[in-house]
Amino acid sequence: MKILENVKTIDSLGRIVIPQDMRDEMQIRKKDEVSIIMRGEEIRIRKTENFCIACCETENLIKYQNKYICHDCIANIKKL
Repeated sequence: MKILENVKTIDSLGRIVIPQDMRDEMQIRKKDEVSIIMRGEEIRIRKTENFCIACCETENLIKYQNKYICHDCIANIKKL
């Protein structure tokens, strides 16, 4: 996994610009949708795709009420 880091300033409307090198790396193009996910004190921005609402995994998903959850999280919930 390639690691890129940039420090950006949030403008008066709460916006930031995703740097071009990062958009290129993620193949994010004009008009593409991105998902913004907050987990604890971390904010993740990812190209929109289906992901587990519990762990953000993108594989082995099951759709439930217009959301997705992965098999591993289902197994962990069953253990509770």
